[in-house]
Amino acid sequence: MLECSLGVDDAITTINNRSPDSLPSSGAFSDKVTTTYTSATFVNNKHSETIPEVVICSSLPLPTDPRVKIVLKEPAGLADIETGLVNVREGCRARWSTSGGRNDKQAGLFEWVCDLKSGTEVLKAVWEVCAPQGLGLVEQVHH
Repeated sequence: MLECSLGVDDAITTINNRSPDSLPSSGAFSDKVTTTYTSATFVNNKHSETIPEVVICSSLPLPTDPRVKIVLKEPAGLADIETGLVNVREGCRARWSTSGGRNDKQAGLFEWVCDLKSGTEVLKAVWEVCAPQGLGLVEQVHH
C-alpha cells in the first residue's frame, strides 16, 4: 500500500492498493494461466468544495517476456483508444498519459482526470495477465 500527498495540498491524498483479484485459472488442456489484478486508488479530498480536473497518474505492468500478455479491462474503453478520453463515470475520465507531448500507451502509463468531490473517490483499474503455465512472474518497480 502506498500513501502520498498530491503536490503541496495536504488536504488531497491518495492510497493505492494493488492485488490479485482472482487465483490463476486455466482450461483443462490449456498451456496458459490467466490472473486478474485490481488496482484501487483511493483519493481523499478533505476540502468542502469540488476540485476540478485533478489528474492522478497510474500504470500497468509491462511484460519483458513476449509470451506474457497484459489485457486492460478497466477503465472500460481505454485499451481501445490511442488518444483522447474515455468516460469512466460522471466527472471522471481516463486517458493515456501525454507527458512530454508523447503518448504513453506503449509504456502502460495512464491518467485519471476527475472533478474531485469532497470525500473519498475510488479509481479502479483491472487487467489480466496471461502467461505460460509454470512461468515464474516477478514484478519490478522502476522509479
